[in-house]
Amino acid sequence: MFLEKDGIPYVSSGGLAHSGPLVHGFLGRKGITLKPLALCRTRDVSNEIHASYKRLAEVFGLQPRGPVTVNQVHGSSVFIVEEKGAGGPHPVEADSIVTGLPGVSLGVLTADCLPIVLFDPIKKAAGIVHAGWRGTLEKVASKTVEVLRERFGSNPPDLVSALGPSIGPCCYEVDGTVAGEFERAFGGRHKLKDLKSLKGRRLDIKEANVEQLVTSGLLRENISDEGLCTSCRNELFFSYRKEGQRAGRQISFIMIKE
Repeated sequence: MFLEKDGIPYVSSGGLAHSGPLVHGFLGRKGITLKPLALCRTRDVSNEIHASYKRLAEVFGLQPRGPVTVNQVHGSSVFIVEEKGAGGPHPVEADSIVTGLPGVSLGVLTADCLPIVLFDPIKKAAGIVHAGWRGTLEKVASKTVEVLRERFGSNPPDLVSALGPSIGPCCYEVDGTVAGEFERAFGGRHKLKDLKSLKGRRLDIKEANVEQLVTSGLLRENISDEGLCTSCRNELFFSYRKEGQRAGRQISFIMIKE
């Protein structure tokens, strides 16, 4: 559902909002300014970007420097935040972050790729995933669930998850090479068709990740999706496919309240 706080529009998951002491949100292109490089290719961040993170923290009650973010490597590495004091626009090298620390927010920056948030209301652990097509092939969502299970003792059926805005199968055309890799990874064209992960040469990145989460033990009814395509709703969200190099990045975040 669409909400707004102090002039910042964002998308919230009803399932997560009622699952425990959490703060989370999927922001769009309005209210918080992130430059086209999106902090993921440079550590020479500007004063404007620092100000954006400060405003994000103030409005949503995050740690002062803002969320711990990732410098997406388009793979399946999971970073565990084990100390407070982290955060801000300097990212860690990973595609997924998890923590059991209250008061530590986690974030990812996207512009078509899929942000996934995970929360364990029993063990009080949280995670956030950046899932592009490469990360999806490498099963970054499944590996994040496994880290939550191994590190925090999470029972997958207890986990609650929400999928944020990303490019949909309506707009996500892929070439034969990518299509072939998905066919091999998911067991062939017939299985992909059953999973709705490939429609001709259009990729359904959300459904592919939902199937990963369910295979990892999550209950399908505990996975929510607001059904927003970043390309179709380009007035609300940045889309690399639609805007190219000039596209900014939107931030998604999750934090266990103290």
